[in-house]
Amino acid sequence: MRWYKWLTLISVGALVPPVIWILTRKLRTTPTGDAWYFHWQASLIANGTGWFISPGAYLVHHTVEQSALHPPLWVLMLAFADKIGLTSYPAQLLGASVLGAGAVFMTGLAAREMAGKRAGLIAAVIAALYPNYWINYALGLSETLVLVLIAAVILVSFRLWRDPTVSKAVVLGALCGLTALTRAEQVLLIVVLVVPLTLVLRGVELRQRSRDAAVGTLTAVVVMAPWLGFNLSRFTDNTYFSNDSGSTLAMSNCRPAYRDGYLGSGDFHCVNRLPAVPGAASVQDAYERRIALKYL
Repeated sequence: MRWYKWLTLISVGALVPPVIWILTRKLRTTPTGDAWYFHWQASLIANGTGWFISPGAYLVHHTVEQSALHPPLWVLMLAFADKIGLTSYPAQLLGASVLGAGAVFMTGLAAREMAGKRAGLIAAVIAALYPNYWINYALGLSETLVLVLIAAVILVSFRLWRDPTVSKAVVLGALCGLTALTRAEQVLLIVVLVVPLTLVLRGVELRQRSRDAAVGTLTAVVVMAPWLGFNLSRFTDNTYFSNDSGSTLAMSNCRPAYRDGYLGSGDFHCVNRLPAVPGAASVQDAYERRIALKYL
């Protein structure tokens, strides 16, 4: 119990850096970029205006357009925050900081599972102070939730490795599915973690290992299925987790990103210069993806 008290104290202390930054730098700011999208799409959901529609199209042009620029889980959490009274951007940042403290707590638990109690507390202290943790809470980005989920994935992975059970395989699959619903690229966890980990479990018969791999994968698919089905039913071109791959590819595969000042990065102007294509967001995404792949 004493160890958990220390971990809780460290996690609460992790609130200090982001809260100071928010109170001194963010109280009079408005969200920009992805944070703007998350904030306003969540607000539209919370107010009953529309279910995952484009905030830009609605707020600027007063039109309802379906949008899946990002996976849904972080937007849903912000919509819940809006519903309970955290309607302003700074208030949501403070709420995200509390979730970030949970990420520090989960990091400590994961490190303890890996290397013991001392390692758990050391990892929690590092996480509490590490800017690449708390900067996300103070910017309103989905990585805040990813930090919590990835720590939970690591924790359950080690527990499954040491004591294989089908229930742990189910939990691991569910966590990987939730992580993919927060950041689309995390769907790779199913391929690079769930399947290989379950297939090489020690002291377990091949039949049980195969069962755990199948159960973990199926659980992840079941968790992701509502969002995948929703997207496939509302867009012209096939859209699964999100329809921002085209713009991401287009900004990182153009002349500035290959030769000029954005070498190794990306230039948003490459996307802005492309013409708008009539149709749903999925059509524009497919067009931008074709342009990017042609350049590449």
